[in-house]
Amino acid sequence: SQNPKMLAINFLLTWVAWLVHTSAVYLAFMAFNYPISIVAATLGGTLMSLSHILPATPGYVGSYEAFWMIVFTMLGVTEIDVLMAIGVISHIIGTIPVIAVGCISIIWLGVSFEEIFSLKDYNITQNH
Repeated sequence: SQNPKMLAINFLLTWVAWLVHTSAVYLAFMAFNYPISIVAATLGGTLMSLSHILPATPGYVGSYEAFWMIVFTMLGVTEIDVLMAIGVISHIIGTIPVIAVGCISIIWLGVSFEEIFSLKDYNITQNH
């Protein structure tokens, strides 16, 4: 059955997530004292999110910055050095929460980091 309340909550949380994402892009430019319109930040952030459907390197290292350069250059950002710096910092800042939540989850699950890194030696055909 359909639940209108859950649908409304889903829309609200999705809107909040996009608002946070757009604000982060906008604030990244503001941190470097580079003027960008909220429309350009929103469009750029949206295109950056869509770029994640394309094949990329692990952790999007390098490809994130390449997409960042392409997207924001097309949106009229002309200072390439500043644009690259903003892209790198944006990528790092966006990765920190993912790593933090991953580490917290590992600890919460009671798995040691040693166990995780030894999984490469685990033979899936073994019965444990």
